[in-house]
Amino acid sequence: MQIKKWVKYWLLQTLQYWEFKSSEKIEFICNCWIKKKIIVWNVLSWKTKSCWCYLKKTTSERFKKHWDRTSNRLYRIYYWMKARCNNKNNHAYKNYWWRWISIEWNSYEDFKKDMEESYLKHCDEWTEKQTTLDRIDNNWNYCKKNCRWATRWKQNNNRSNNKYINYKWESHTRSEWIKILWI
Repeated sequence: MQIKKWVKYWLLQTLQYWEFKSSEKIEFICNCWIKKKIIVWNVLSWKTKSCWCYLKKTTSERFKKHWDRTSNRLYRIYYWMKARCNNKNNHAYKNYWWRWISIEWNSYEDFKKDMEESYLKHCDEWTEKQTTLDRIDNNWNYCKKNCRWATRWKQNNNRSNNKYINYKWESHTRSEWIKILWI
């Protein structure tokens, strides 16, 4: 079979001329300018009409609310915090259950009410990518008193497996000494 360059299938458009097998993936560009590799037969049989943009426009309000929430980084931080503490299938669960670490926020709305303002301030200063949720005391629960927003560097220095080096009556991690002494 052949697909010609710039042929439009619903909201998807081919980027180049292709000779293909039906199970092969080729690159399409959507109306929203997202490039995506899709199985050709799904496009030709109208199973796939666009990237997710079309689905977002045609779904119910409940799904739109879910989509908005899951695309929100603050919600994802809350979700993964819950997963680490409560989900036995999560890879990090083993590090939390034996220390009895739990979450003291009952819902995302409570978490947002307590932490959003400080989150936005930290994002303005350090960017959203560098903003992570950090527990001040690693052996205590997730709660407003014990949580802060920190950069990845600061959070890595707060790990329980860090080794501390004593020098001139001061104790710091290796990366902190590198920063202090300009090594």
